[in-house]
Amino acid sequence: RNRDYTPTPNGPRSASSNLHGQGAAYQTYLKNEVLPFIDNRFRADPARRVLLGHSYGGLLGAQILFTDPSMFHSYILGSPSFWFDKRHIMTMEAAYARSHTDLPANVFMYVGDWEVPGPGPRNTSCANLVRDMQTMETTLKSHHYPNLRVQSLVLTDEDHLTIAPVGATRGLLAVLLAKERVFTSLNPLLPIAWGGGASRLRAVTGAGLQAKRPCERSDESKQPSHHEPVILALVARIHMPGPSAGRTAEHRAYGSLGQAQG
Repeated sequence: RNRDYTPTPNGPRSASSNLHGQGAAYQTYLKNEVLPFIDNRFRADPARRVLLGHSYGGLLGAQILFTDPSMFHSYILGSPSFWFDKRHIMTMEAAYARSHTDLPANVFMYVGDWEVPGPGPRNTSCANLVRDMQTMETTLKSHHYPNLRVQSLVLTDEDHLTIAPVGATRGLLAVLLAKERVFTSLNPLLPIAWGGGASRLRAVTGAGLQAKRPCERSDESKQPSHHEPVILALVARIHMPGPSAGRTAEHRAYGSLGQAQG
């Protein structure tokens, strides 16, 4: 995640031994290899692609939004690490604004109200993710892009770890139409980049998105009436609070999940 989800090599001092700044290369990999693989193998609708990124994954989502926004129809940026490299992402946003009059995208951002500096075990150490998200929303809306839709949400009693499931759920409900029955009939292919050392990519398929039969022509996958949205989820490993006494039941549960998957 440090290598693949970040836009510059200037990582935080606490992670000085890790490689950063290969986000552009990873973006190219997603565009040239991952997305074509999905489109060719599954009944996916390229016009309804959704990127869901959490933490550094949200940072990468913003990078794609400001460099190649048409890669996805919607962007769900959860607890995004806009603080990275002195808020370099705001420089990328400004560069896009100087040369464009529109940003055709549906953007939903979420963050937990604990994601501010403070003494508690659920607070961040220094970054104010709430303020950074609100600044990004205000900046985007100030350009009055005709085809940009921006929403944001600060969820009560959620931190950088516990917010991931509910935030992703709220984001999907916000960017996908209710009639698509997101959580009853839709089980799209979810390429999940789970950070931890070198990022890995695994594919999880559900019944809602069917692989084409070998005898089907490739152009048959282009029929929109039989297609489902495709959601690309980018999830960075979340650091657990130190003392076990400061960890809630949710922390312990998701800690177990992270150890099981990572």
